[in-house]
Amino acid sequence: MPVPSMRGVPGAPALLDSVYEKAWAEICARGRFVSDGESNREWLGYIIIGLSIAGIPGDLAGMAVDQFVATVPPLAPLEPRA
Repeated sequence: MPVPSMRGVPGAPALLDSVYEKAWAEICARGRFVSDGESNREWLGYIIIGLSIAGIPGDLAGMAVDQFVATVPPLAPLEPRA
């Protein structure tokens, strides 16, 4: 995932990739948000980039999951078939 403002920072792309994979695994484990997986994955990438540019200290993956959950509507529950 290219991050223009982080180019030249040693280890930044690998760090962001690991944050992304950790956050995406947590989102998938919740099982409520992947109806359109590619656009959701892209949105998560934008969230992670934004948080990394903002430089907010803390658990970047956790903050990304929180932001994702706050901004992506969950799938509607399936109605039981009669």
